[in-house]
Amino acid sequence: YSLTGVSISKESDWQRMAAFHAEWSDKFCEVILPYLRSDNRADKRLADLARTLRDWAINREDVNVNLAKCTQMYTRFTTDNMSGILPDIYGVPSGWKTDNHYFYEIVNVTGNSFYIKFVISSHNANEGFLATCEKINQLYPAKSRKGNWQWRTHFKTTTIFIDDDASQDEIFARLDDCFKEVLAFEAELKRRMEM
Repeated sequence: YSLTGVSISKESDWQRMAAFHAEWSDKFCEVILPYLRSDNRADKRLADLARTLRDWAINREDVNVNLAKCTQMYTRFTTDNMSGILPDIYGVPSGWKTDNHYFYEIVNVTGNSFYIKFVISSHNANEGFLATCEKINQLYPAKSRKGNWQWRTHFKTTTIFIDDDASQDEIFARLDDCFKEVLAFEAELKRRMEM
């Protein structure tokens, strides 16, 4: 895969190059990482935890999981509360190629730990949406300070470490704890934005 018609020495091409790398890095990781791992138990643990994380999201009524955008490393969902703050923009897809321009991602990189983060995509966003994003960034600053940003992460829960023999019930309970942090973040964000 390549992006033609761009040059590293041409600053006006940098945004297109960054978008290309953002889109394809996840896809490459999903294919390449399994080949790089030599321990099949680690692969199984990663896949098992990914399945458990998805099951948790599917079983929660207050979570809108997008199975088409889930991978072994990311279980992606939205909530009604956050969708009230950042509504869908129909017909202009985000960096995930969805009408919603944010996701909560349950991150599972190792198979023995996870956390939930809140990520926004500016791709194809309109001025009103971007103005809301700037308000969020003032309240919960993202690491990326660039004006022409593609992705921002404004919130991350506590990282949860689990034993190899952790049961589904134990993992669900720990996810519930993380989700309490998400709900507290949403409530605080809404309160501060209404001030």
